[in-house]
Amino acid sequence: MDPKSNITGGETERVFTARVLGKYDVAFYRCLETGYMQTEKPYWLEEAYKSPMNLCDTGVLMRNTHFSTVLRAFFGAFFVPESQFLDFAGGFGVFTRMMRDAGLDYYWDDPYTQNVLARGFEHASGTRTYAALSAIEVFEHLVSPREEIAGLFKLAPTLLFSTVLVPEPRPEAADWWYYGLSHGQHISFYTLQALEVLAHEHGATLVSNGRDLHAFLQRGLLPQEVDADWLRKWLSREGREYAAAVGRAFEFCPKLHAGKKLKHQLRNLVRRCRFHAPGVYVLKVLPGSPDYVALSTSSLSARYAAYLLSGGAVDRKRLAERFPSLTVPDMERMAQRMTAQK
Repeated sequence: MDPKSNITGGETERVFTARVLGKYDVAFYRCLETGYMQTEKPYWLEEAYKSPMNLCDTGVLMRNTHFSTVLRAFFGAFFVPESQFLDFAGGFGVFTRMMRDAGLDYYWDDPYTQNVLARGFEHASGTRTYAALSAIEVFEHLVSPREEIAGLFKLAPTLLFSTVLVPEPRPEAADWWYYGLSHGQHISFYTLQALEVLAHEHGATLVSNGRDLHAFLQRGLLPQEVDADWLRKWLSREGREYAAAVGRAFEFCPKLHAGKKLKHQLRNLVRRCRFHAPGVYVLKVLPGSPDYVALSTSSLSARYAAYLLSGGAVDRKRLAERFPSLTVPDMERMAQRMTAQK
């Protein structure tokens, strides 16, 4: 009898059998409602996780470097500098350390791996919730996605995660590297429809770049900063009726010319007045205000989040100013801790 879908609890169909870890013939099933794929009950996982990081994962540093850049832009746009974030299943602490070096107050959690690079910034269970949580290459490892993702929502209302979507048409066992047959650790494979079901279950909005990076975005969350050119295009295409609310809720901050000469002062004066000048719009109203509420029901947040997850251009220098690096403060903090322990 075919197992029930891990996403919907509905019917599945067997699509193929593949050799996992070079010795186990494992059945793969497809959810009839969403196209999500899952293996049979994964009895081989203890063997697959003898080493928490499999030898085939040669792209771990490149992946962390790329996603740290994209998520830094996302967090810089949507959250205030005082926000705290958690990297779930953070491995050796590479991503947490990268994000702290970039200025975000990031913490680490992983019950199966030793924290090597982010020591001192472990999540203390039951003591804290976060503005958002990242889970880089985690969802494909989940045995019971609905239950385990529900646990993540108890830690943060917004989840940022990477997992490669099942291509269309669905590839056969030998035609897609992401099945991970050689290491046996990948047992869940998602479609946008499956992620939409999970997001809806928790009252979140699904945002995706359509490939490998996604977010369950807290509904009602507006960005703190929006690229001016992008916002003007959004207003002209989708949000004309929200133009007045945008004007009241956001303040335009032009990207000014450097220098103090008269020509620079005149150019900056023009930029402050020109509608098409480069810069950012900064949120100036509080949650709950009429304009905030009106804009939070529009497509603004979801569209801008998708733009950022797709690597949309942002003012990196401005973000660096909003989030000064924590490398030196962390060093001093750990030195004080070590001194106190002597």
